[in-house]
Amino acid sequence: MKKGNDVKKVVEQLKFDAELKDDFIVPLKSIEIDAGNPYPQMFFTHKEKGDTVADGIETQMTDHSVSQLCHKLEIGTSYIRKCLPFPELVETNLNHWIKNTKNNADFFDSMNKSAN
Repeated sequence: MKKGNDVKKVVEQLKFDAELKDDFIVPLKSIEIDAGNPYPQMFFTHKEKGDTVADGIETQMTDHSVSQLCHKLEIGTSYIRKCLPFPELVETNLNHWIKNTKNNADFFDSMNKSAN
């Protein structure tokens, strides 16, 4: 019976987490990185047929989101992590690779609602 209680706790935690976060799936090319310390800020706009659908959404990146973005861009996560003490270097590198990537895939990010 104890395992049933654990499942209930997991479901409660999932519901709680869902209420605290907004999930965004945006085209990779709509992301812009701004210098931040210790992690950069991610700013994105989603343009559809020339119209701005979502404008000015900004979220603080985490180690996990930096890793996800580097994977999507096919660049070395360990290099970007070494650059973190130099925020402008991170900004320059990530924005360069976002602009010049051939990967047109969407990027998923989860933003904490309480951060706004």
